[in-house]
Amino acid sequence: MIVADGWQLSALEFSVALHALGRDRMPYPFTFRAPGSSAEEVRALRLDAGKQLAVQADGLFRTTLTLLLEPQIRVEVHGFTGPELRTPIRIHAGISGRTAVLAVQRPDSQTASGEVTIRRCSVDTIAQCVVAELPPAAAGDRRAFIAERSAGAAAEESYVRPANEVTSREQLDRFFRRPRTCVGEIGVFDGVAVDARATSGRRAHWFDFVDDGRYVVKGDKAKRVVPASAETFAAEIDTLVAPRVASGAVLGRRAEVK
Repeated sequence: MIVADGWQLSALEFSVALHALGRDRMPYPFTFRAPGSSAEEVRALRLDAGKQLAVQADGLFRTTLTLLLEPQIRVEVHGFTGPELRTPIRIHAGISGRTAVLAVQRPDSQTASGEVTIRRCSVDTIAQCVVAELPPAAAGDRRAFIAERSAGAAAEESYVRPANEVTSREQLDRFFRRPRTCVGEIGVFDGVAVDARATSGRRAHWFDFVDDGRYVVKGDKAKRVVPASAETFAAEIDTLVAPRVASGAVLGRRAEVK
């Protein structure tokens, strides 16, 4: 179905569209469970989905889907929210030049599939678009800090210390093991995902804590923990995208999507 600012497809229609472009698997972290109880029923359902898809599959749709699947830069977002963190968050974006395409899969009742919405935006707004698809959350109340387990920190846990002294490891555990309402990871990578193997890229995580707020965590050995409003979170995502943009610094110039 064509919606105001893009397209809305069933998971089956999206799968059929991918197949038409020579793709045999969903882009990460999307999932799909084929409907039907027999091979004949599956074929019939896919045929019907193809007919429905043909109604909206104009040149712009094909161009948009190709950009999503064959980008210069791709963004993968996977998280969980809801009771017991059982509701998945699935977002995939592609960036080529000044144009970005954002796809979001809404979980169905079984959470194993779900409708896919696709829309175009610009590279300048893709970070804000990603954040807008996450559950709203205020910035955390605590100050930013560096979570680093240094050699000294490891040593202090190895020797005799006062019973009431809290180690840096214990401080981190107390911070991160609090009840959460939403968690997830954002990864930014170059080019097309050839298969399911992990590729090198830049990553960040977010945590929404009960009675506190949202924090973004970035870094490898030394992790920077930052309380994140929607604006701060979008800025952090931009810092993941910017180093992977080809020379010309597309984040520095505004331009409308053609």
